Amino acid sequence: MRKSKIIIWNNKEVTVKELTVAEMASLMAGYQSAQVDMILGADVPAQAVTLATGIEAEELEQCTPSALQPLFDAVQELNPTLARLLTQLKSMVETKLVQHLEE
Repeated sequence: MRKSKIIIWNNKEVTVKELTVAEMASLMAGYQSAQVDMILGADVPAQAVTLATGIEAEELEQCTPSALQPLFDAVQELNPTLARLLTQLKSMVETKLVQHLEE
């Protein structure tokens, strides 16, 4: 059963849902870094927030980092597997990059 949670964000009710394996795979296959990702440095990307909440990227970009943090936290809370996977991938990429630079 898919988990979900209702939060109040930006003065409205937002349902945050757990992503399916297929949604996570699709996210990984078509991932594009967003400015929001670099600014927040969160363990889940803005694309995951959009998939989990239905909130468009353009709306996210109009918010302050402090306003976004509770939303990103809720998505991460319901999607720890995705957050862990992305952290592992980031670590692997960093290791490969360091190895390449040392060659």
